[in-house]
Amino acid sequence: MLIEKIKKLAENQKVMVFCDMDGVLVEYMTNQKQAIEQNVPNTFLNNRPLKHTISQIRKLRKIKNVELAIMSACWFNQQKQEKLEWLRKHANFFKPENIHIIVYENEVFDKEKKYELKAKKILEIIKDKKFFPVLIEDNHSIIKQTNKVLENCAVHVSEIIK
Repeated sequence: MLIEKIKKLAENQKVMVFCDMDGVLVEYMTNQKQAIEQNVPNTFLNNRPLKHTISQIRKLRKIKNVELAIMSACWFNQQKQEKLEWLRKHANFFKPENIHIIVYENEVFDKEKKYELKAKKILEIIKDKKFFPVLIEDNHSIIKQTNKVLENCAVHVSEIIK
């Protein structure tokens, strides 16, 4: 189980656990793709929290040397605000300084490099902090690309809900 792996890692080093939101902490509805692309208000805000996963993530806070963080992405600034509000309502145990939401409209990237953005942001965040990063993610392309940049960093959300 992932919690046990993180406990073991944290015995000898600091660990920063980055959690994706959509599909990890909050239900991601595939039929919302058009609403997301068209920036329809409240698309993210009204999605259902995944309570079992949130409960498992919350357990990690009690482990010595473990710091929790959010690593999410969205297309528009308005969606970022909705995600921040969603976190305040449903998962308010993340420190504000550890909430990182990439807004694609503010980034310059090649379409094929989109799946590397989280890994690059994680590298930026941990570079001076001496943390071992763990990314809990549901998107297989992001997991694959993150593990190319940061070996053994990204894991599928299913590992924490076992």
